[in-house]
Amino acid sequence: MISSAYYALLRSFRSRDRRCKIILAIVGTILVFICYWFLSSFPRVHRTPGTYSDLGGRYCVLCEGGEREPFIAKTSTNPPFYIRTASPKYDLFVSRDLHMVGTWDPLLIDVMTELIDALPPHCDNGSRLVIDAGANMGFYGLFAAMRGCRVASIEIQDRLISYIQTSLSLNDISQSQFALHHVALSDTKGDRVYFTPKASNLGGTSLERGVGTSSILTDTLDNLIPPGENVLLLKIDVEGFEEKVLAGATRLLSDRSVQHIAAEIRNTKSAVLGLLDRAGYEMLAFPGDGKRGPLTWMTRQEAEKALVERERIDFLFRLIKK
Repeated sequence: MISSAYYALLRSFRSRDRRCKIILAIVGTILVFICYWFLSSFPRVHRTPGTYSDLGGRYCVLCEGGEREPFIAKTSTNPPFYIRTASPKYDLFVSRDLHMVGTWDPLLIDVMTELIDALPPHCDNGSRLVIDAGANMGFYGLFAAMRGCRVASIEIQDRLISYIQTSLSLNDISQSQFALHHVALSDTKGDRVYFTPKASNLGGTSLERGVGTSSILTDTLDNLIPPGENVLLLKIDVEGFEEKVLAGATRLLSDRSVQHIAAEIRNTKSAVLGLLDRAGYEMLAFPGDGKRGPLTWMTRQEAEKALVERERIDFLFRLIKK
């Protein structure tokens, strides 16, 4: 009797083992399909020239830093486009996001889309200009160009200038539509300023300290942008140099040529709020922490108070109609 009970118990355990194995196999298969779906939902990382037919084998370049292949991402924007990036392994912000999710700062892209969609087709038949001051890899300028706007893109780093040139070629964007300027924006023209690129965050490179291993000459927006331009958006991302950039755009501001300005303002640079308030702009604050959501209208005093609490805020400054 004891032996029969023992064998019955043993068969029960074996039966349970078989059931467990079957359940584990089913769960494992489901997890594999979920992982495959999750990964396939991200844009592909285009690394080898000619691998994908839509690149047409047109792109071939020897990358710096010992990289054997270029890093090309296809964006998830509307419309999508190709953009040359740094290695997402080392550039931990823009490059990594472009390869993982196909976009960067989606709320600003939403705002740009809304501004462009409010115009007649193709960015008012290409009559509107978007200025990308502190272009990094050119993401915003490329997006605006793909939507039909003309673009003036300004960047200080040689490496990123070459990236933008490659992206222009990949997307068949002409020089007549997209003007690329390798200068540092400031309040004067012809001064030499110094900086050191940040390997882990190329977009975090700043001229504010005035020292570094690289140098470049300054220019002003008033000099680069001819009179009579209709500027839909001036995007400024210059890591603390915003006040000098705007000081070099006194004609553009006094002519009321710039309809919208998007800029990150730090609490140490609150004088920018007064400058734009006097120039006739109202202030709308983006939600914090990169969240999507409605912009918050603020008075100058409210914006200054909010800056003390949050240290830095992304603002959209909108020209008030007379």
